[in-house]
Amino acid sequence: MHNWKPKRLALLLVTGLLAACGASAPPEQRVREFIAETEFQVENREFAEVVDRIAGDYLDAHGNDKLKAAALLRGFYLRYRSVHLLTRIDSIALPSPGRAVATVYVAIGKRPFDDVASLPDADIFRVEIALAEDGDSYEILQTRWRRTNVADALF
Repeated sequence: MHNWKPKRLALLLVTGLLAACGASAPPEQRVREFIAETEFQVENREFAEVVDRIAGDYLDAHGNDKLKAAALLRGFYLRYRSVHLLTRIDSIALPSPGRAVATVYVAIGKRPFDDVASLPDADIFRVEIALAEDGDSYEILQTRWRRTNVADALF
């Protein structure tokens, strides 16, 4: 049985300590931290903070801009009164300075994921995220997602 919340909390604490010390983490590590922080914010229903992570010129594969993405997030919160995520980063690419592309598998559930056996009840997505540096962090430029299954996600 995995306990994912303490891992995220530890990652957030380490991120805070590194930022306080003025240490700049390598880009791949900062992408991982960005994804973990975003997951934490989504689960804690920090709507404004999540929307702030979306670039002003955001455009996804479905033609949604930042305003529409924010509306979709609001709808997501209406559907999931209690939000629980389980993420697995499949890959991170750094195509050019200041840019990153991550492929992340995301399981979304109404109850905590006590173990992998609870995944069949989840909605599972494969999400490609294009990011641009924004200070010491990133902002989301574009996303592309599709439904997938546990076998594809390999949690």
